[in-house]
Amino acid sequence: MDDDLRALRELGERLAPPATPESLRRRVLAGTRAATAAPRRWWRMPAAGLAAAAAVAVTVAVPVALRDRTPTPTGVLEQAAQRVAVTAPAAPGQFVYTESVLVYRTPAAPAGESFLVREWRSVDGTADGLVRETPSGRTDWRERVIPGCRDGRQATAVPDWFVPCGPVAGLPADPDGMLRHLRGADGHVLEAAARALYVGQQSPAVQKAVFDAVMRMPGMAIRVDAADAEGRWGVALVNRAGGSDVELLFAADTYAYLGMNRPDPGAAGPAGSRILVRQAVRHVAVVNSVGSVE
Repeated sequence: MDDDLRALRELGERLAPPATPESLRRRVLAGTRAATAAPRRWWRMPAAGLAAAAAVAVTVAVPVALRDRTPTPTGVLEQAAQRVAVTAPAAPGQFVYTESVLVYRTPAAPAGESFLVREWRSVDGTADGLVRETPSGRTDWRERVIPGCRDGRQATAVPDWFVPCGPVAGLPADPDGMLRHLRGADGHVLEAAARALYVGQQSPAVQKAVFDAVMRMPGMAIRVDAADAEGRWGVALVNRAGGSDVELLFAADTYAYLGMNRPDPGAAGPAGSRILVRQAVRHVAVVNSVGSVE
């Protein structure tokens, strides 16, 4: 305690205002000479103060360290697979509710038009679903029915995109089968992965199979400081070897799947293959009826 009081007294004397400008000049010169000639003195801080300073230092340093540590494609996909592996699957008769922001390229909006979309899809594909959408920032909702299974196929929220009937639209739930499925996508592996993740939202096994299969594909890389259609910061998984411009977006802290980007959608291909430009998934839930969100 005596040492602390003495240090405070000395500090107060050094901070005392000078009587004249000349004395101020002499003090500055003397202080400069002392700083260059004498070893640096450390003022002892009580233990509580040291703890507080350490906490501040950690708070400042951690974000910098995280920014400097670029995740690997395998690390991101492993974390994403682990997250979905503990999710309970949906049951026949239920619906998958999805709220997302979709950006389409249309003749009226070549740069893309943004919509807030709320969608209910039948888990087993037999019941009709529903889509409610509105241009982002507005509240004039438009509704359209998503027809259930008809002639062996069912509709999706994406216009003119139909998938096979069944709980997961015929998608494999094992990594080997999913790998064969993705490799049959004419090089657009991540685009096929994004479609599989969308169609297989009610099946944790299918989602995990997607992540496990992509993990085995060559040419995968990570782009940091990516953003989804909502402006959420994250990391993007890209395929440097596949010639596709599709990105899968993951949260920067949890590696939860956020959606997909296609910076340049290009020309339309087969029905449904290059229609969705960007998707930012806000919320997904398994519900018991159309219109329910939880």
